[in-house]
Amino acid sequence: MAIKTLNKAIDICKKEKSCFIISPEGTRRRKKSEEDICNIIPFKKGPFHSAKALNYSILPVMLYGANRSWTIS
Repeated sequence: MAIKTLNKAIDICKKEKSCFIISPEGTRRRKKSEEDICNIIPFKKGPFHSAKALNYSILPVMLYGANRSWTIS
């Protein structure tokens, strides 16, 4: 299922000349970022194969606090 989804994303990116954001770990960490900032779970291969297939560069980004709930007043 994951490979099929990544292949679909690759096709869309080629067609629309766009890009996408993907977590190389395949999931978000469940522990709070403040307590677990140095522990990264092993990366999956899919995002790297996708970048290679698209001839895209990989831009590392850290989303600090992405596990928090946000409310707009």
